[in-house]
Amino acid sequence: MIGCVSSERICAGGPGSGTGDHALAWFLLVGAGVVEACVARVLELDELVEHFTLLADETALLRNKAGATRLGFALMLKFFVRAGRFPAGRSEFGDEVVQFVFGQVGVPASELGYYD
Repeated sequence: MIGCVSSERICAGGPGSGTGDHALAWFLLVGAGVVEACVARVLELDELVEHFTLLADETALLRNKAGATRLGFALMLKFFVRAGRFPAGRSEFGDEVVQFVFGQVGVPASELGYYD
């Protein structure tokens, strides 16, 4: 499992996801400046459905958005709901997440590069 550290938050593979030794190793890596960027782990279909399916009220928030903004907003919204924070960058979204959300909003995944 790949982990990440961002703004004192630790994602999959970091502390809390394994043994105490695993957590200690992560804190040592962070302290040494070895761990710098967050990288998304590959999610299974059941995780995608559970965490990245847009609900009716969330879809309503997308009505006035188009193109890259629609896709980017949907991704940010679902990430925030799941993690309680906004992503540090594109690397926190696995390709399967982008494709899964794309299927719901109808904006090609290639548009994400235009989202600010």
